Amino acid sequence: MITFDGSIEPDWVENMNSVLDDNKRLTLITGESIYLTPQMGLILETADLADTSPATISRCAIVYVKSKSLPMKAKFNKWLRTLPSVLKDQTERIDVFVNFFMSEIFEKFMRKDFMIYPITKQWMLGNFIKVFSSLIFDYHS
Repeated sequence: MITFDGSIEPDWVENMNSVLDDNKRLTLITGESIYLTPQMGLILETADLADTSPATISRCAIVYVKSKSLPMKAKFNKWLRTLPSVLKDQTERIDVFVNFFMSEIFEKFMRKDFMIYPITKQWMLGNFIKVFSSLIFDYHS
């Protein structure tokens, strides 16, 4: 299985149509063709389909998943994979740290007597990721 994760660019997604057809052929810029074997498949994981044509959409099976139904650990793990190379050796320590403290912090902030404005755990995790990402911004190459 080959997974494309991220935003869909109109330049390359149209070239994927021949891969998504029954012949499963990818034609490279050089003119060379690569054929997928019957055991191979493609997954396009994206936030939206704004830049795809009806031709591409008609060749795909689409599964829509609400972000609220995804486990928070999955969202956090996806973010961990985006850490800059200088922090890759710290990934496990960051994971342990967040798993140890976040559930306690979430429970404290989710108490009805503490909240001024209702928020979700997904929102809190998303903001934690934004803040942490801003602190390590200078390390991204």
